[in-house]
Order: sequence, then C-alpha cells, then structure tokens
Amino acid sequence: MLDNNLDLWKKLTQFRGQRKTNKRVLANLESTVEEGHTEALQQLVLLFDWLDTLEPQPTKDIINLLKKSQEIEDKIGGALDFVSKLVDMENKLKRTNESNDGNVIVRPFAP
Repeated sequence: MLDNNLDLWKKLTQFRGQRKTNKRVLANLESTVEEGHTEALQQLVLLFDWLDTLEPQPTKDIINLLKKSQEIEDKIGGALDFVSKLVDMENKLKRTNESNDGNVIVRPFAP
C-alpha cells in the first residue's frame, strides 16, 4: 500500500509560511513527511520490481476475439434493423388493407 502524504506536505508548507511556528513541531512534521516520502519510494520500487517479474501476456488473441465479438454484434444489429423494417411494412400493409375496407388492390409486379 502506498501512503499519500500530500496532506502532511501541505501542512508543512503552510507552517513554513507562518512566522510564529514552533520549531519542534516543524521539525517533527518535516521528519514525518520525509519518512513518508522515503517509504512511498521504497514501496514503488517493490511494485516495479514485482512488475518486472511478470510474463508478457499476448494481446493478439484478445484483439481477434474482440473483432469477432464486434462482427457478431454488427450482424445482430443488422438483423434487428431488418426485422424492424419488416414489422413496419406489415403494419403499413395492414393499415392500407383496413383503409380499403378489405378490398385488395392487386397491381402487376414490374421489375
């Protein structure tokens, strides 16, 4: 765990800016900030040393799976759009039939 001593550092700079500062309190605060800084650096060194021991993970397989997943989602989206258009056309045909009082108008098909 990394200890964030930013708040202590802010207090230290605030105390340094004041004229009536107890030197003992200021020295203790400086010591605490310095110790926290050193400890944080040591923890970062340990973290980066651990990261150096890890094996690289292949990303090519993950990228291929992502592409396949996106292709599937695109195909599903296209199918849903097509079905939606068919439903709209069916509803339009029903309205047309209802407005013709059941009389069906047959038009010749012209390609």
